[in-house]
Amino acid sequence: MTTKVTNRLKEINNLFFIALLNEEGNILSIDTPFQSGDFTKLVGQPFSSLVSSEYKEHVDLAIEKVYRTLESHTYTIHFPDQSLWKIVKLPILIKGEYHGIHVVCTCLGVGDVESSRSIDVKQALSKVEGTYTSLLEKAFLGVYVIQEKQLVYVNEWVTNILGVTEDDLLGTNFLKFIREDERKRLFIQFQLLEEGKVPLFQEEFQIRDASGEVKYLEFQAMKTTINGLRAVLGIILDMTEKRKMKAELEALAYHDPLTKLPNMNFVQYHLSQRFREVKNQSSSTCLMFFDLDRFKLINDSYGHHVGDQVLLVTTRRLKDAIKEVGTVIRAGADEFILYLPRLTHSQAEALAQQLLTRFTEPLQLEEHEIRTAVSIGIAVSEKGESLEELIKNASAALHFAKEFGRNQFRFYTSAFSEISNRRMQLEQRLRIAFEQNQLEIFYQPKLDLYTKQITGMEALARWNDPVLGSVSPAEFIPIAEETGLIVPIGKWVLETACRQNKEWQQKGYSPMQVCVNISGKQFLQNDFVPMIERILEECQLSSEYLNLEITEGIALYNIDEAIDKLKMLKKFWISISLDDFGTGYSSLRYIKSLPIDFLKIDRSFIQGILANHIDAEIIRSIISLSHTLGFKVVAEGVEEENQLKILKEMSCDEIQGYYFAKPMSKHEFEKFLIEHGELLNNH
Repeated sequence: MTTKVTNRLKEINNLFFIALLNEEGNILSIDTPFQSGDFTKLVGQPFSSLVSSEYKEHVDLAIEKVYRTLESHTYTIHFPDQSLWKIVKLPILIKGEYHGIHVVCTCLGVGDVESSRSIDVKQALSKVEGTYTSLLEKAFLGVYVIQEKQLVYVNEWVTNILGVTEDDLLGTNFLKFIREDERKRLFIQFQLLEEGKVPLFQEEFQIRDASGEVKYLEFQAMKTTINGLRAVLGIILDMTEKRKMKAELEALAYHDPLTKLPNMNFVQYHLSQRFREVKNQSSSTCLMFFDLDRFKLINDSYGHHVGDQVLLVTTRRLKDAIKEVGTVIRAGADEFILYLPRLTHSQAEALAQQLLTRFTEPLQLEEHEIRTAVSIGIAVSEKGESLEELIKNASAALHFAKEFGRNQFRFYTSAFSEISNRRMQLEQRLRIAFEQNQLEIFYQPKLDLYTKQITGMEALARWNDPVLGSVSPAEFIPIAEETGLIVPIGKWVLETACRQNKEWQQKGYSPMQVCVNISGKQFLQNDFVPMIERILEECQLSSEYLNLEITEGIALYNIDEAIDKLKMLKKFWISISLDDFGTGYSSLRYIKSLPIDFLKIDRSFIQGILANHIDAEIIRSIISLSHTLGFKVVAEGVEEENQLKILKEMSCDEIQGYYFAKPMSKHEFEKFLIEHGELLNNH
């Protein structure tokens, strides 16, 4: 070593040494196999005293850093004179007894060693082995020497790690143990070292031991001379556990713990590179944002354990569907990303339709039959968009697929930006409207087709914003659902409708039922039934004059909970309607168990009753079945006289729609009652 790096080791003319330190960084012992220098005077002194003052602080910091770690740790110092120090923290075992954690330092120097005595390599290294048998052979590192491109010495650590004997190695090289595609890299490193083009190398290679087990070893080597002969002196560190730990940490960082799918960290740090490669090849890339509709209801109804099972089944279905053509990523909760490089617009459409069909198949989990539906947003990159833009576009398309009815797919278009801005404005204005009492209740009457009597009216929320003008319920109700505003708005509708119905009774109008739509979020509230009781009591409205309308989706996501709550309501003589029948997840096996009074046929069937004989037969079957089960049937959206006549022929009980009466404000509804009286003989 040169005096620039060290003064005290110059007198020893060190080539390779091992030092054992205590926690204060003082030398407990130090030895080298290549000369008989006296090390006694170094024991007890700070290890950093071996280097010149300009490097003292650097060495002290390295030792401190190693000691601060809780596990084995390696710290490397490269000095300007091309020497290399390795400082390692590890447990020391001497004769089977644990001697605490110490720091071991090895040094590979560049000086020539001209020994006055004839000491061969194996004999020289045996000196160290004799002193540090546990250290070198069992706990720390491998030591090897190469002369004439052949191994002339390996310690027991090397033979143990490779699973061979010393005779198997001496006179050969390491190449046969190195993975075939990495052999050239190791050969080149040794060649550069021999030619003097590099002073040392430090590289990690994958090897297979004699049993075929894969291990990762770090090889370090530098040129030197031993007894006047050129040689390569090196050490080997086992990096296998470190590699495994790194792989485990990467798996945690880049994969979802439940589904084992790549996560959004993977997208940011790995998928973006793949995307750029495809983009550079001028190929289109498709990205789908996939979402389970109303997944929260599954969690709330059946518990998170069942919800997790649904996610695992969803993962399997998605992986089966795209097979080798893309990557499935869990974006969070019930959202997944399908990354599909080189998929065209038409191929994406066919795949999306296949997924919609596949996910209509019910899941049988823990004695529960769970029906799911999905929404899909699709974006295809053809104009140089970044991956971030593609994800954003697919997410926007997903939002519109959900907003416009769910259970469908939508391709992203530039028009979505305008719609998104509109939605944001609606959300902000809706909050203001609710806080400032700008919402209003309209009432649409129901007509009994046989008595021609007004049997009740449906309470419908309406919004006429001072800035946006009249906003359709089809626009603001989904926003209220997503933002959670539907819960306070729903409660307000209930209170207002019940209070108004009581007021009309007090004015002398014939008592009627008021029908109020209940959202899924409302129905799942723990205090839903007590809230209904409290509202009826506060409004002093008899419970027989309240009808609650629920959808199939609410009832069938957790049939047991739904039945329990509905039975509690029925005890108070509150009647129940099943709304929008035929548009959701109809299951007659479950519907027959529901304690309901009315089944409402969705307007989409009524609109086709004249032109489509299939719709007509479906309606006829629904009416017949409902009567068999003891339900009355209400047809929504009746707009023409011929529709009314056919429904009457089919024995439909009640109708609701523009042909009879449109939704009206409370003042208009009062006038309607006055004009028509109790009986409407002109129908």
